[in-house]
Amino acid sequence: MDDLRNVQTIELESLKDLVKLLVSSIREPIPITILHHVINGKHVFSATQIMQGFYDLKGLPLTFYSIYEGDDVKPFIAYKTSEDGEELKFVDGIHDLSYRYLAVVNTKSVPKFLLPIDL
Repeated sequence: MDDLRNVQTIELESLKDLVKLLVSSIREPIPITILHHVINGKHVFSATQIMQGFYDLKGLPLTFYSIYEGDDVKPFIAYKTSEDGEELKFVDGIHDLSYRYLAVVNTKSVPKFLLPIDL
């Protein structure tokens, strides 16, 4: 594990941007997973994706993350777009199939190589 490289991190402007990125990259109507970390009292949401073709074709891991200011975190994030714009909210379960859902997975700890940020 001596050659373990840190992922590259990209901080997104908002949680909504992270959700849009994840929802747009998955076509199946199943819940997508997003990780939720509490780091120094701040809510950080993240997801790691692999860009193919880097590191001797093994792929470049990218962790996208966003710091969330609210305290209303629940087990799922519901997201949808309509003529009125975008809507994102935390919910307790999957009920309305007009939304795309992300399952929120709470972490107890996160390795530095996966999310090498200082808050």
